[in-house]
Amino acid sequence: MAIKLSGLVSGMDTDAMIEELVSAYSTRKDKVFKQRKTVEYKQEAWAELNKKIYGFYTGSLSNMKLSSNYSLKKISCSNEKCASITGDANAVNGTQELKVSQLAKTGYLTGAKITATKTQAVLDSDGNAVLDDDGNIKMESVEIEATQASTLKSLGIEEDTTIYVNVGGETKRVDIKAAMTLKDLDAQLSDLGLNVNFDEHNQRFFISSKNSGEEADFSLLAVDEAGMNALNRLGLSTMTANTAEAYEQFAKEQEGNLLIPDTQIQFAKDMAEYINLSNKKTDELTADESTALEAYKTTYGDIANKGATKIDGQDAIIELNGAEFESTSNTFQINGLTINVKATTAEDETVTVTTDTDVDAIYNKIKDFFKEYNELMTEMYTKYNAESAGDYEPLTEEEEEELSETQIEKWEKILSTAALRRDSTLGSVMSSMRTAMSQSYEINGKAYSLSSFGIATLGYFNSEDNEKANFHIDGDTDDESTATKADKLRKAIVEDPEATVEFFSSLMRGLYQAIDEKMAKSTETKSAFKIYNDKSLQKQYDSYTDKLDDWEDKIEAYRERYEKKFSNMEVAMSKLQSQTSAMASFFGISQ
Repeated sequence: MAIKLSGLVSGMDTDAMIEELVSAYSTRKDKVFKQRKTVEYKQEAWAELNKKIYGFYTGSLSNMKLSSNYSLKKISCSNEKCASITGDANAVNGTQELKVSQLAKTGYLTGAKITATKTQAVLDSDGNAVLDDDGNIKMESVEIEATQASTLKSLGIEEDTTIYVNVGGETKRVDIKAAMTLKDLDAQLSDLGLNVNFDEHNQRFFISSKNSGEEADFSLLAVDEAGMNALNRLGLSTMTANTAEAYEQFAKEQEGNLLIPDTQIQFAKDMAEYINLSNKKTDELTADESTALEAYKTTYGDIANKGATKIDGQDAIIELNGAEFESTSNTFQINGLTINVKATTAEDETVTVTTDTDVDAIYNKIKDFFKEYNELMTEMYTKYNAESAGDYEPLTEEEEEELSETQIEKWEKILSTAALRRDSTLGSVMSSMRTAMSQSYEINGKAYSLSSFGIATLGYFNSEDNEKANFHIDGDTDDESTATKADKLRKAIVEDPEATVEFFSSLMRGLYQAIDEKMAKSTETKSAFKIYNDKSLQKQYDSYTDKLDDWEDKIEAYRERYEKKFSNMEVAMSKLQSQTSAMASFFGISQ
């Protein structure tokens, strides 16, 4: 590194002189810095405003350009304990009659409590094994609690067999093996599309369908005594009507199948009839049926249902205006109505469903839109009409050092507030929006504008600053300016809701298009969904950044040049001083 001789010989403050010499160039650099900072203020102001315009454009405006989003319906039900009802735009105004015959149910089986056993040695009071007469250890079977790891053999299932599971009308085979564990069985049944859990605490299986309704129901079937024994040992044997139907389906489907023994098909037929007869009341049975039931009890009574309970899956059934409808769930979608049934009606009960236009909801939807529109327009006008920054310019780091934080914040606020003053792009956006809102539309042969519904601005002289483009609704109780005027908007919604909704959806489509033309597309100067020329501003910013870098390099080069010149001057003066001293010494002249 070269040694700097800063005024060592000359006695001059050369560093200060150098800074003074390059200051002119620093001033030019500061000018570029302030130009870039001005662009940055504009970028930040536009980014904030663009976010709000975009939210308005994609939010309430996008929603309200569709007439279907206005047609809100008010539904009343005379018995809300029976049904809750909502409606969309397609719901027909008027009164309808509803009856609920049956609620949808999910097939649900609560298994009987099962018993597991294990074989162990018989012990005496001292804990020693007891021997029989032949000297062998006596063994006994004791009950234990079953776990997921318990084998089916420990439940008394000694031989391998087969059961069938009917899920959603499809019959599937399940091989039962004595060596299987309860966890293995749980997994097999789950793979067939059931919710299955063996609850070790309660020692029971809990099984249910994935969905509600008759089609999603399930049944567990045995087609021989070994299979029935397995179901009973597992606590899964049931005798419901759907189980009987599943047996009938099995027998019908397997008729003629050489892989299924005729004895199993006959077993299924017998079980179907046995269950059906068992589910009849005694006084409903004919003499022949009573005889047949007794015969089945004699043959199968000891292997039939052993305590499991089953709720059969069933569809919900309602009657609306005399027509019957079925659903796999308790929700019905009928002609614009969504009916969620919760309880059946009494035999002689009829629930009244009244549908009408929700005037308040439509009115408030329109009112809320204008509140948002006015807030956005006020902000845009405020930025456009902002006070000039005057002599205020962006601060350099050196200038900030001379001010307090409060002074800096105030200074920057003045500049950021004035960033979009008289901005041509902003003026164009506001003009397009005002033009779109002033349009009239023909609905059913009649021309409508906002004034047709008592909606207008207050006029130039009656409006507050920056609110001259804001709209007010006549009769709006929340607006002091127009609260006492006749409420044309509400009246229009009551008298002709369709025309009112069509006008406002047309108006919103026009406003949406006006903003869309300025926002949606990407160009050479702006990005998609930017209302302003963000690309141009960024290009300006980058250009100033490049110029700043250039000025940094130039200033450093000038500084090095001046430092070299002053250094050379100091060296020359040092040599001259040495020569002068030598000569004075030669001639005997003291200095």
